[in-house]
Amino acid sequence: MIIKQREMPKHIKTLQCIARRMPDFHPKKPLVAEELYKQIAGYQGEKSSDYYISYLEPAPLVLYNIRLRNGDFHFQIDTILIFNKAIFILEVKNLAGIIEIRSSYDQVLKTTNDQTSAQKSFHTQVKLQKEHLERWVRRNFNMKMPIIPLIIMSNPRSILKAESPELLGNVHPASSIPFAIYHELDKLPSKKHSSKHIMALAELMAASQEELEVDWFERFDFNLKTLLTGMSCPSCEQFAIVQSSMKWSCKNCSLSGFQIVESAIEEAFLLMGEGIRSKELRRFLGGLSAQKMNRIARKAKLYKTGLTKGTKYHCKILGSVEIIEAE
Repeated sequence: MIIKQREMPKHIKTLQCIARRMPDFHPKKPLVAEELYKQIAGYQGEKSSDYYISYLEPAPLVLYNIRLRNGDFHFQIDTILIFNKAIFILEVKNLAGIIEIRSSYDQVLKTTNDQTSAQKSFHTQVKLQKEHLERWVRRNFNMKMPIIPLIIMSNPRSILKAESPELLGNVHPASSIPFAIYHELDKLPSKKHSSKHIMALAELMAASQEELEVDWFERFDFNLKTLLTGMSCPSCEQFAIVQSSMKWSCKNCSLSGFQIVESAIEEAFLLMGEGIRSKELRRFLGGLSAQKMNRIARKAKLYKTGLTKGTKYHCKILGSVEIIEAE
């Protein structure tokens, strides 16, 4: 049973939006494109491994892409599988080329096109994840349960090497996920936790999820104002939108409808966060008038706080904050 679905993380959606709105001449465009490629490859690798989890019987409780807080810091795990005898951590690697795992200096080397680069140690990463999750479960749920980390290689074209066979003990191709898990479960004692107990743990994890926030503008040292404004087509991604009254359509692919506006508004909140000033949102959407912005906001079911020049738009209800209709 899937307790937390795998969805594209917000920070990747934001980076996609940045890449789409970067002019071709932007000096940071190659760096953004390279980072986006890495992020998408990682996400696709995680998704491709999910298929093999569906073969597990009895089915575990599944949490995809979970990020939890331990005190002052966070830890993230690609996939958590909770059985009544154990918890499995799956750290998914979607790497092409020759992957060499070394015990010396606790390092992984990746070679593609005769270029070798150092990667973070897979084993150190899952060891830390295990320690963090053990501490989190102990602190928040007061339960003792074996936690077994597995390193999953999701790219079937990668060639894996290691200094010793022991370094590959918990490293498996994605297609072997069911067999690796059955093998580990068979080695465990027969002690089991109740279905009610493990469900409560899984639901607490899902409720404790905290989304990763990445300031890409700070990371790449550029300004939001250097990006293209206006509405792009959610289908063909071209800035070819024409508008008549309250109707929008794309000249390039003929897509039409209010979904074009909703897509642009979603991009605005990804790039600028909650509470966007009316003037900033109107500029981002292509220089709309205040009157037209008001009509769009009502149709898009946005929430407003403040009056006149102090008006801000929100995509979420702000708890106890009073929602005021601005003129």
